[in-house]
Amino acid sequence: MDIGFGGGYSLVALAKRVPRGRVVGVDHSPDMVTAAADLIRAQKLQKRVRVHRGSVTKLPFAARSFDAVLTANTIYYWPNLGPALREIARC
Repeated sequence: MDIGFGGGYSLVALAKRVPRGRVVGVDHSPDMVTAAADLIRAQKLQKRVRVHRGSVTKLPFAARSFDAVLTANTIYYWPNLGPALREIARC
């Protein structure tokens, strides 16, 4: 899972590195979710890459849903770092 994926280029790169895996992204911005979804469709990756609009403090996934979590250049936007990190650990 990539939290705060922006335009979605990281999701495409991750999908290429795990050709049999599933990649999921969560971003707070509806504009970024739309941009990433467009990129994913253009790359024909929509069967393996999903994007969701959501908050890092309330991720829309069951516990232990992911093998790994990535976030880059995002934590300074999170108002409550502790709850966000606990939610990431849950997933």
